[in-house]
Amino acid sequence: MHLQIRLPRAVASKLAAAARIDGFPDLLDRLLDEAVVRLADYPTLAEIAWNRTDEYVPAQEAFRLYERNWRFVDPNRLDDREQVLLKHLAERFGSGLINA
Repeated sequence: MHLQIRLPRAVASKLAAAARIDGFPDLLDRLLDEAVVRLADYPTLAEIAWNRTDEYVPAQEAFRLYERNWRFVDPNRLDDREQVLLKHLAERFGSGLINA
């Protein structure tokens, strides 16, 4: 896939230099995992975001979805992967806590 984006010159130069590094796609993928969450990868999150049409949501918005809809979340039903995500989001955006 080819993607064109408009970036400030300094950021574009930095990105072009980074793109020449071996393993750059994996590095970029890890960075993007910090920025966005794929709803379909997390069953409970997908359930509480049932009305969303986007495949990905910003990570902070995913955390807010959990907080706002916690009454619909059964912590015992969260699989290991979703528990790790929720803990990471809580540490990053909630000072380690879920305000629910």
